[in-house]
Amino acid sequence: MSEFLNSQASAYENQFPQGHPVRVYLEENLLVRDYIRQLQATSIDNNLEFFTELFNKLSTVELHFVRKENQLFPYLEKHGWTSPSQNMWAFHDQIRDEIKAARKALKSGDTEAIIMTTQTLFRSLEHIMQVEEGRLLPNALELLSEEEWKEFREGDE
Repeated sequence: MSEFLNSQASAYENQFPQGHPVRVYLEENLLVRDYIRQLQATSIDNNLEFFTELFNKLSTVELHFVRKENQLFPYLEKHGWTSPSQNMWAFHDQIRDEIKAARKALKSGDTEAIIMTTQTLFRSLEHIMQVEEGRLLPNALELLSEEEWKEFREGDE
């Protein structure tokens, strides 16, 4: 399973039905990566308004974290795997702090601070997505039954 998680969207798109929690997480990761690419390609000095709009879209990644914390982690804990909830939750909080710092920099209009805070955020987001795709989701696929994934999906909705 892990080999599919490391491939591009088109390669795994049909491996899970529309709405399957793993597919949703991976699609969200692709969207986050797209927002990061767009932000990196946008001139802050020439287009701060658009940059801010994109940043606000990227900031919705917090919903992705909340779903993992409230949906996925409890299911994993039922199977005795507690390290994601202990370790990833702390990293989620760190990223939330980085989002706040970047938002503060955006409000100040300080281009250098915006670049520094967003680059830190981008690195952290890429790291957590790699952990999700390389370890969290493959292990979750091994641990959780199809019935649990169905319950999980209903909870997501």
